[in-house]
Parts: sequence; C-alpha cells; structure tokens
Amino acid sequence: MRRDDIDPRRHPPSKRPGVRLAAPAGTPPPPAAGSPAAGSPPPSGRTGRLARHHHSFYGGYMLPDLEGERAARAEERLRKETVIWLTTVTPDGQPQTSPVGYVWNGKTFLMISAPGTPKIRNLRGNARVALHLDLDTASEDHSVLTIEGVAELDPAPAGGPAPLDEDEIAAYMEKHRESMDSAGMTPGEVFTELSTVIRVAPARVRSY
Repeated sequence: MRRDDIDPRRHPPSKRPGVRLAAPAGTPPPPAAGSPAAGSPPPSGRTGRLARHHHSFYGGYMLPDLEGERAARAEERLRKETVIWLTTVTPDGQPQTSPVGYVWNGKTFLMISAPGTPKIRNLRGNARVALHLDLDTASEDHSVLTIEGVAELDPAPAGGPAPLDEDEIAAYMEKHRESMDSAGMTPGEVFTELSTVIRVAPARVRSY
C-alpha cells in the first residue's frame, strides 16, 4: 500500500475555511457542504462517541440521476468500498487516474493526499474530476459506477495536519484503520504527510 492511500487519525480539527478551486465556465456549482439533503441517516448500531460523530457526519443521500434499487445498490457500494479511482486532468489535457481511499457521507466524497502529488497539482489548474468504482462482481448485474463533479481543496497550514473535523476523522478511521495500521504509520505521520483534503460533491452519476 502506498502512503498516499493511507487514512488519517485524530488531530485537533482546523477551523480554517476551504479553498474553492476555479471550475471551467459553464460548470454547475456543487451543493454547499452544509446544505440539507433528503433521505435518512445510515443504519444505526454504533455506540458511544464514534456513533455521535457518524450521526453528524453522515447526511441524507444525494446521488443525482439514480433512483430506486439502482440508487440503493450504489449507496451500499459507496459505503462498503474503501478505494475509488480519481481522474484528474494534467495541464496539457491528459486524463490521469489514481486510486485513493475515501469516505462517502451521502453528500460528499472526502479524500486526503500529500500536497505535492500530481493529482493535487492537476486540481489546482482544473477542478473537474471523475470518480469510479471497479466492476461489482458480487452483484448479479455486475454494475459499474461513475461520478462526475468539481473538486474543492482544503490544504493544511504549512507543516500542519490535514484540516478535518472530529466527525470526518472518526468516519475515516472506521473505514480505513486497517490499511493505516498495515502500512505502519502513526496517526501523526498520516495527518502530517497526507495534509491536503479533497472534497467532491457529485454533479452527475452513472451506473451501467
């Protein structure tokens, strides 16, 4: 496992506002991070402090373009999978795809990265992205899920940890703790090295 795929552990949350990247003209704006969404929270069953974090982090489900069973299957996969493929565009127009760990809260994809990676450099010049999950071999229809949207970067102050709040950190840790432990990285190393947060609100979703 590469260090750029590891997930963060808890650090004091940052209150510094995120940096909105400029999207090409004509790109529809993504939903605001705090906007209400229709739907119900994910199944309960967690206890203690982590449960409270998840209750506030996970919002209503917002997958545009999908309905009924297809939407339900997509939501289930996004909750279960740990790695998603993120496609960015280089300055000369070449699409570039990278596997990244993520969390989906029903409204926004949350990912972290080292600040000097090619995908971060790409996003500073072009905020449009695509995300996709591999073929779902566990289902009868073997569906493929693709998402399009506009990325928002939230870089940490120089030398500081990734600017995630406690709810986001708790959600990341539940989903990615095993991969972080297997990479032999401490919480401080993860947060300091992967200090740039990427958020993507889906504008278009397709399932095949």
